[in-house]
Amino acid sequence: MMRRAALLLLLFTAAITRAQTPSAGECAELVRKGDSYFVQKRFQEAKAEFENARKCPGEKAYAEAQLQEIDKQIGEARAMAREQKFAEAMAEGDRAMAAGEFEKAKKAYEVAVEIKPYDIDAKLKLHKASDNAPKSDTSVTVIIPNAFNPNGERINYWAVDYKGPPLMQFELSVYNRWGITVFKSSDPKARWTGRDEKDVALPAEVYYYAVTLTPAGGKKRSYSGFVTLIR
Repeated sequence: MMRRAALLLLLFTAAITRAQTPSAGECAELVRKGDSYFVQKRFQEAKAEFENARKCPGEKAYAEAQLQEIDKQIGEARAMAREQKFAEAMAEGDRAMAAGEFEKAKKAYEVAVEIKPYDIDAKLKLHKASDNAPKSDTSVTVIIPNAFNPNGERINYWAVDYKGPPLMQFELSVYNRWGITVFKSSDPKARWTGRDEKDVALPAEVYYYAVTLTPAGGKKRSYSGFVTLIR
């Protein structure tokens, strides 16, 4: 009885194996599709076809050889893409350094070092760019009011409220709706009282301002917006 059960199990297993094995025509089609995808460099689709072709006794060796070749080409393609990205990052960093854009150069070299952490040239250039890049200054505070009344009882002027390190550069310009400059100063403590450069009182309306300033040891900053003159 046990021998008969074992024989039945063996026959059942063989039947399943035959059912799972593609026919000769199916095997040929799997290889054909795999080769077609391979030529088109659609490697993932080619791998799927050759994985199935491995079940074909007559195609197993060829399918396995193609799978190895696909893995090789995928690796080479990734290596080439990595080299290209590294070269582009280094070139971008070099251009930025030559132009004096050290912060931009720093970011480019950081990408290069991330791709190749052990590349000495990239690490040296990153170090040089970091040394030259302006240091961020979080102690700077700039408050610019959006309205004022020159006839007010308390604050009857408009000014830029700056707190931080001494300024190496400051420029303030105020324009009317037609783009004409009505007030301009390079004094950080300048106050606009709602009059133009000829000391003529200006009408109540919205004006546009532009401010640039450079704190000592910091980078140049720009601010712009609108201020309403109320009368």
